[in-house]
Amino acid sequence: MSLEEKVDLVVKRTGVSRKELQQLIEKKKKEMGGLISDEGALHLVARDLGVAFSEIDEYKPVKVYVKDLRPEMRSVTITGRVNRIYPVREFEKRGVKGKIASMIVSDLTGDIRVVLWGDHVDLVEKEKIREGMIIRVIKGYIKEGLKGELEVHVGKGGSLEIEPEGIDDKEYPVIEKRLVKLGDLVPEMQDVDVEATIQKIYPTTIFSRESGEGKRKSVILSDETGNVRAILWNESAELVEEAKEGDVLRIEGGYTKLGLQGDVELHVGKLARITLKPTKEQDKKRTVKLNALELGMSAVDVEGRVVEISNVKEFARSDGTTGTLASLVIMDETGSVRVVVWDEQVENVIDAEPGDILRIKGGYTKTGMKGEVEVHVGRFSKIELISPEEQILQVTPKSTPPRKFLFQLENDEFVEVRGTIRRLLRKKVVYETCPTCSRRLNGNGLCVMCGKVEPVLSLTVNALIDDGTAVAKALFTGREAEKLLNMRAKEAFEIAKKEGDEAAPLKMRAYDIEGRELILMAKSVLNPSTGKITLKVYSFKEANPKDEAEKLLSSIESVKQ
Repeated sequence: MSLEEKVDLVVKRTGVSRKELQQLIEKKKKEMGGLISDEGALHLVARDLGVAFSEIDEYKPVKVYVKDLRPEMRSVTITGRVNRIYPVREFEKRGVKGKIASMIVSDLTGDIRVVLWGDHVDLVEKEKIREGMIIRVIKGYIKEGLKGELEVHVGKGGSLEIEPEGIDDKEYPVIEKRLVKLGDLVPEMQDVDVEATIQKIYPTTIFSRESGEGKRKSVILSDETGNVRAILWNESAELVEEAKEGDVLRIEGGYTKLGLQGDVELHVGKLARITLKPTKEQDKKRTVKLNALELGMSAVDVEGRVVEISNVKEFARSDGTTGTLASLVIMDETGSVRVVVWDEQVENVIDAEPGDILRIKGGYTKTGMKGEVEVHVGRFSKIELISPEEQILQVTPKSTPPRKFLFQLENDEFVEVRGTIRRLLRKKVVYETCPTCSRRLNGNGLCVMCGKVEPVLSLTVNALIDDGTAVAKALFTGREAEKLLNMRAKEAFEIAKKEGDEAAPLKMRAYDIEGRELILMAKSVLNPSTGKITLKVYSFKEANPKDEAEKLLSSIESVKQ
């Protein structure tokens, strides 16, 4: 059937004049942004007038893609896959109550929010439309959303087809949902999905607005990449009233903003979907032993004795601001772990000394430079530092590793060893290291991780220790090396430079050190090539004969009992 024959058919069946029909065709083309031909517009006008060509004509109207949509369009027909459905909301306008539903529909060219009104909302409430389905919107109209983005609205004049026939599934790909890690959040992100542990809950606040009373609830979320403040508004705030710290909160369709203190906040409004996963009683948060730490743990509580402290370091962020970090090594009776403290939390550990107890609440674990587990302390974590004097007052039990002989040691044990320093190995003692990651710099002064840096000097002392059952190499680094030599790194550097001998500082102190009996708190590391154990020393003290005698008597008494 030709175009002219179709015009005659519409005139005959509807009674409109050819001039009126031409005006309707031009109006329809304008509504569609000029994207359709005269014949395509005629088909749409004929359908509006109750005339269907489908039984006598094979003509297929032009496809309209998401990228083609314009603000002035009316009577839009568009097809797409439903990739997200938002909760149905109720509203009241001029005393009349109603419901509204919305979803994100996508095709190969992009995605757009489709808003359903009136009876169309039932399709969502009764789950006749589900995520993953392909739908066709007929006679929708384009509006601008609150943020200026385009939306397709479907009111009483429009309709929906679910899984329409003749559709090429490949044109409507399934968009894989991806949860965003908290550490990857940046300002001005839209439709963000996260799943994280609730670390802290703040009371709900009530505020006044034009439409009545509003609610705002703030929680701190944590995952293995960091912490973030989430702010839930009105209906979303009500959905988490029964939440408890330790519960897992899944947020779909949140958005991020820059907070008052320059940090990223996650906001949860009326279009978001919230799922709360309560924590079982047996899984409630408790202090985790250090040997039980795993990657990906969030809102974790740990406690241990400080055995190693690094200098506070400054670094430049990608946005040009300066941050600070400090790192410590703590131990308990099961093992040791490096703790990395960030920014304002550094002030809480600036006075830490070996022997202090460090309690951390709401930390999170990450991978260290060498693939090991680290505990990180961010803005929303809590730190408590307890000095030895305070420990006596609080009757805090000491986290002392088990005493072992050298011949008993296996790989990766955290132990206490009593032995005599037989010999200092005459090796290079002063190294240039990276101020950020503490790695040794290469010959060109470059850090393999951080690039060009301003180096800092660090000491490393290798010694042979003998406990009567075996001999092992003990490695003293950083402050423990300075303590052993009774010499700062800069002083050792000047001595080595003056003498022209990299081992000169060791030779100078060997007479005072060799033959000393020490108690080491250390980690055993097995060299798979040689089969020999090296002790990485975290702290040490002089062996006290009286204390050792009392310990021996105590162990004899326990055996008798």
